[in-house]
Amino acid sequence: PQRRWLARPGSVGQPRDGNPAACYALFDDETRELVYHRVPYDHESAAAKIRAAGLPDELAARLASGT
Repeated sequence: PQRRWLARPGSVGQPRDGNPAACYALFDDETRELVYHRVPYDHESAAAKIRAAGLPDELAARLASGT
């Protein structure tokens, strides 16, 4: 109860952990647990928008592979 914690669950997009699903974390202050959740999303549509914006293709490809 006397400690302070800083959780840095990451950022949205451009995954590096091999899982293309979106990720978020919730802190339960009763159990004092940080729980990560994965949510599938339309990464193909997002990749198409990246390509349409003229950004590097590797950014678009990373969304599908998660690496």
